[in-house]
Amino acid sequence: MAGATIAEFYENSNLLLPEFWRDSRHQILPRIFRPHKWTIMHEWIFYVFNFHHWYADRHFDQRDVFSIESTIVEDAGFLLSEHPDFELLNECNFCGECAECSKYLEINEEIRYAWDDSVLALVHTVFHLFMSNKKFLRDFNEYISGCIESDIDLLIENPEHFVNGKIRRVSWPKWLERAIIYRDKGVCSICRKDVSGTINLENKYAIDHIVPISNYGNNDPTNLQLLCWTCNGIKSNKTSETNNIDIPLWNVESDMLI
Repeated sequence: MAGATIAEFYENSNLLLPEFWRDSRHQILPRIFRPHKWTIMHEWIFYVFNFHHWYADRHFDQRDVFSIESTIVEDAGFLLSEHPDFELLNECNFCGECAECSKYLEINEEIRYAWDDSVLALVHTVFHLFMSNKKFLRDFNEYISGCIESDIDLLIENPEHFVNGKIRRVSWPKWLERAIIYRDKGVCSICRKDVSGTINLENKYAIDHIVPISNYGNNDPTNLQLLCWTCNGIKSNKTSETNNIDIPLWNVESDMLI
């Protein structure tokens, strides 16, 4: 799912991305204005998932669709009682009357029962993979900023969320500030200075918009990063600068490759 979501963004952007904004912008709007735990990125992952599931349902045979769906459900921790015998089902041509068809219908009922929670778990897992990919977060939010700019007349119908034609900045809830500090391991995303206070006692930091508000950035959690006070002042509202290399758990010296 993660690979499909990335591919649809970078390789097929002329197909699915404009439809995503058109179809989902009313769900996206509240997330543009203030941070939610279900982010704009969640919406995109969910949109791609639904498109691929719809395509599979119409073009794949029943065995392949069952394999996809059962894997999603079981990976989320909902173990099915058993799997149907597709050789028998093919022999009866899915007659709907034999014992194997009855079993198949019962197992599908188990899948339907667990489906919504399983898809939610899948989408949220993929989201957490992407939250560490700053390049993708920057590119994604630059695309969203273009959508905001092109649809500004529609969005500005919510004047309480705008200042001088740009989205109003908001204060960050504690759950979000903690999450950004935790994801960025307490160091500046650009210069790698410690701002947690563990190493550097001068631990003044800022939660920065990767795509600045002045460039039609938004207040979604995916558009945020941790910066030291100095880098935040230099970056200001001029660029979408970030660091594409994740903060390592430990450094590896070059002589380790010899």
